[in-house]
Amino acid sequence: LFTVGGLTGIVLANSS
Repeated sequence: LFTVGGLTGIVLANSS
């Protein structure tokens, strides 16, 4: 399961 904060963290990690 992914939360809003968790999903955002993944997106930011991919953007890095």
